[in-house]
Amino acid sequence: MPNWCHNRLHLVGRRNEIDQCLEAIKGKNSAIDFNALISSSGEPQMRNYALLGGKDPIFDIEIWHTTAWRIRHWGTKWNAQRWRDDCAIVAEKVPGGVEIAFLTAWGPPLTVLRELSRRFPKLDVRLRFGGLEMDCEGLARFKKGEMVFYGGFEGTLIYGIPRRDWDELLDRAGNGMRRFGRLASTPDRAHAL
Repeated sequence: MPNWCHNRLHLVGRRNEIDQCLEAIKGKNSAIDFNALISSSGEPQMRNYALLGGKDPIFDIEIWHTTAWRIRHWGTKWNAQRWRDDCAIVAEKVPGGVEIAFLTAWGPPLTVLRELSRRFPKLDVRLRFGGLEMDCEGLARFKKGEMVFYGGFEGTLIYGIPRRDWDELLDRAGNGMRRFGRLASTPDRAHAL
């Protein structure tokens, strides 16, 4: 079982551009499906554990290949997951745009959001991520397919950067990517972007 990364994706822009984006990234039962941005359809699909005949999936090469592909291309081993079993992943209207809250395994889906920003260059793509299970939190901002800001805080033990501080910090981010703090799993991902 992974440590879950709580993600709050904030899309800022004109209403019609946001609507086009939401239509393009939605899944069958979710407001965001990573396959809509970076398709894993050419890669082997995860097989149901029951279909493995009780075989331990750790030793199944097809599952490991798929997981490695997703981590490399999405930045996380699974698609977006809902926060609670009794709710779906939905886009909620907030001042200036919409927000989508979802979980990912082990870390934020930075490569997926970079692609989202590339496909919808008029949108300001902002991410707040973290969680108690990860013992860290951070912020990222993408514009025109580039990460223009990344900040990770390790050992904060809280998930709750106030929205006004988050917005102010991301608004101050210039055209060049800035980093502060240290997040153990991020340098490789930042270089991969």
